[in-house]
Amino acid sequence: MLIGKPDYNPVLLITNFEGYGDLLCHTPSIRILSQIAPNLDVWCKRPEPFFLNPCIKNLSVYSERELVIPSKYEDRVILISVDSQGHFPHCTIHNVDLFSIKAMRKILRYREKTVEAYWSLQDKQRVQKLLQQHRVADDRFVVITPAITWPSRTLPLPFYQELIVGIQRRGYQVVLVGKEISYTRDANEMNKTLYDAAHFPGAISLYNQLSFAELCALYSITPIAINSQNGNTWASCTNDFCWNLFIPTLSAPEYSLPFRHGSQFYKAAAVGNAADYYPASVYSKHDYETYLDMPILLPPVQEVLTAFESILTCIHLKKNSL
Repeated sequence: MLIGKPDYNPVLLITNFEGYGDLLCHTPSIRILSQIAPNLDVWCKRPEPFFLNPCIKNLSVYSERELVIPSKYEDRVILISVDSQGHFPHCTIHNVDLFSIKAMRKILRYREKTVEAYWSLQDKQRVQKLLQQHRVADDRFVVITPAITWPSRTLPLPFYQELIVGIQRRGYQVVLVGKEISYTRDANEMNKTLYDAAHFPGAISLYNQLSFAELCALYSITPIAINSQNGNTWASCTNDFCWNLFIPTLSAPEYSLPFRHGSQFYKAAAVGNAADYYPASVYSKHDYETYLDMPILLPPVQEVLTAFESILTCIHLKKNSL
């Protein structure tokens, strides 16, 4: 941990984690570290979440499969963020805490845990133009990320189909977002793909059309986003406008919902169920029983729609009070 302000430019290394949600969970640590070290350098494989971050002095990208630290930088490194499995199982610690412990040997206070993302005016204007082209109403659309990743965090196709029909019947358009990603860290690791948009009649597909910053801009003007683990972090890190409706799969909501204004439940709701949540990807490596693909873990679509209607009530009450 840094004590006082260093007389050199420290380097924050972010390695192994390739998902944008994981990378965004570094931003509270980056913000705190930048107060101690204003000339903070960040090195990572996927720099998009940090392009416009004002807390980063210099941003560097490395592409090596395994990072080799040049000797001239070795005494400047203040963090190497490695795979969490075997250290802090996700069922026992919040994602933000995972990184702050590695960066500073501490758990941040709630008001320090706000996750941040940034975008430009041009990004927002392009997104607004796309929505206009599809004739999407400004305040009556929902963003959903129907992605297929690991079985422990993938909702089945019929679940999304029933959910989207239910939203449309309530007078809201559905905008589908997501990007196919090839993970190269492990040859046996599956790619992130997307359900075919043709399975969702009437939904607007923006699959593979948005950059990281443009997707952030979209969330900044979205009344409601509905996510499982895919897209959950994004929905709460752009601004105070977007409501985040989180559908847990095998990850407990108290360890996954992002923080805004010192709370995980500021304009956020988690749909619960009667089961405990265990990240199968962690425990299956140690021959524990897992709950992989057990339908009972998924809340009924009607519960999600009930939570959706509760959020709509909050939105309407807020509008009527203005």
